[in-house]
Amino acid sequence: VVNSFLAGGFIGMYTREHRSSFQDFLVDGAKYFGRFFRLSLVSVIFYALFFSIVMSWVNNSIPSWTRTDPSEMTPFTYYMVRNVVFFLLLGVFMMCLDYAKIRIVVDDRLSSILAFFAGFRFAFKNAGKTFGLYLILCIVGFVLMVIYAWLEAQFPQVEYWELIAVMLIQQAYMLAYFWLKANFFASQTSLYQDAVKREHKAALVM
Repeated sequence: VVNSFLAGGFIGMYTREHRSSFQDFLVDGAKYFGRFFRLSLVSVIFYALFFSIVMSWVNNSIPSWTRTDPSEMTPFTYYMVRNVVFFLLLGVFMMCLDYAKIRIVVDDRLSSILAFFAGFRFAFKNAGKTFGLYLILCIVGFVLMVIYAWLEAQFPQVEYWELIAVMLIQQAYMLAYFWLKANFFASQTSLYQDAVKREHKAALVM
């Protein structure tokens, strides 16, 4: 619920040509909340179908696929491949969901279901740019997680001052997370708007 509100505020802010105020942020968050919330419900249905059908089938099949293999490495490899594929598909789905939100705001779409498929269509139509941008941002997020884990490990959390230090580090990490999420929306919105402008220019030339 909170993410739906914040996403509307962030994307609405990045689509404006002039500087946005905090009041504009709140207004956009409220304006697009209903559509974003309906979009999240649509995504929940797809998540449920994916886990209940695809992932359940894979999890139930791996033991039968590797039953006759004498090495424990074989099922371990299968499970590792499953995890990698799962996270890749999850990342692609979340990226397309971001573009669905962007299309709701930029194109002022009222139908969350149509925006859902429009987001997928745009992401795969411009796969090189959308996937490349998303990968770069994910790498930045991974670096932030590594830095946070390393900093937290430096404090045994025995003394009070160490507990306070860890708490401050955790708060700084949360701020960094929100900063990264804002950059996801900012860069993806800019990419979509640039693509739309190029399409309009190409249409005018033709």
